[in-house]
Amino acid sequence: HLKSGAALDLSKIILTEGEVKLVTLVLTGRLQIEDLGPLLYLALNSPEMDLVAATDEFYSLSEQQLKANSHAQSPSEMVLLQPPPLAVINLSFTDIGDYGMETLSEFLYADNAALKTLDVGFCNISPRGMMSLCQGLKKRNMRCLPPLQGLIISGNTISYEVAVQLGIALSAEPVRNKRGRDGRRLSFTNNDDDCEGRDSPTASQSNGATSAYKSNLSDGLKLLYMGSTSISPESLNALLSGLGPSCPLQELRLQSNRMGPKGATRLVEFLETKSDNRQPVLPKLHRLDMSYNELGDQGTSKLTRAISKRAKVNMTEVSLSGNYMGSKGIESIMNKLLQHKLITLNLDNNSIGDQGCQLVAASLPSIGTLTRLNLAFNDIGCRGVATLMRSLVGCESITSLGLSGNVMRISGAIAMGFTLAQ
Repeated sequence: HLKSGAALDLSKIILTEGEVKLVTLVLTGRLQIEDLGPLLYLALNSPEMDLVAATDEFYSLSEQQLKANSHAQSPSEMVLLQPPPLAVINLSFTDIGDYGMETLSEFLYADNAALKTLDVGFCNISPRGMMSLCQGLKKRNMRCLPPLQGLIISGNTISYEVAVQLGIALSAEPVRNKRGRDGRRLSFTNNDDDCEGRDSPTASQSNGATSAYKSNLSDGLKLLYMGSTSISPESLNALLSGLGPSCPLQELRLQSNRMGPKGATRLVEFLETKSDNRQPVLPKLHRLDMSYNELGDQGTSKLTRAISKRAKVNMTEVSLSGNYMGSKGIESIMNKLLQHKLITLNLDNNSIGDQGCQLVAASLPSIGTLTRLNLAFNDIGCRGVATLMRSLVGCESITSLGLSGNVMRISGAIAMGFTLAQ
């Protein structure tokens, strides 16, 4: 659903500053099809001017036009901007950096009510650029445009201040008077509360977006990817508090942030709180990825215990790969998650060994919905494999099983062959 609609995919194309400006002109509606001819003519017929220089010139002229719009006395004096109705914009691995994010953030509050998903993963964006992203999202909210439903910012850097601002900017709840878990008021540090309607060329379009947004308050953020962002446990807590307890988030990915057991504790503290109506926070969260966070058995046990207490929130996908987990952690997982209708369970790149594999095998008959199980690279020997294969004989739901990097030997291979023959 979040990938449906018109999409612009520029991923893995390294964009220069001039190209970033050109993309911004198109996304904000400043550059229309009828403008391409004059732009190319300017580039080809002006001495010592290439397409980049022509784009810079056009960008400056459009800036002047926007200023003129803000001083227009009547709608007839304004130049109407018509951004393309894109639903998905993928700029991942484009290396746009802080400059690119600062420039491109303008399209977030252009009159494009169709925008649902933005991917700026691994773009070398520091906290400075991330703050520009936050400000763009805030202006989108204040213009009453529909909020983003999917945001992928993996591979960039999230500081504590960015986490605070990002949580509020992504929240569908009112910005003012929002407070964090420590009681402090969460607010934006800039003074641009008057941005609503500023530079807006078409009030009618904004009003249409407003009515659509008001009638679909549940269509808030559903997907958030923050892997490899160096986010700290405190920053994660601030961001989740900013989102608010009723945020309709469905999928949260926090892999490769090296949070350790402390990070698991912070996440558990948030997940165990209740909203004002005594319902679980993030009531629609059913896919969680905490892989490669050095949780260990202790952190894993805390996290799975918190998930098990959210009986009203059915978890369908849990990823805990690469967390230095042994058989104790596996025991906690299998005991605590049995009541959830898990579909995907990723436990690869740990050290569960034969004992952990046997615990998984013993629990499989009780998880009749599980279709994908990954136990690759877990120091599992032939004894664990044989036990797992015997359990799978009566388990018809499994359609994908990962066992790469373990030791089969002849007995394990025979057990696997027998199971597959069934």
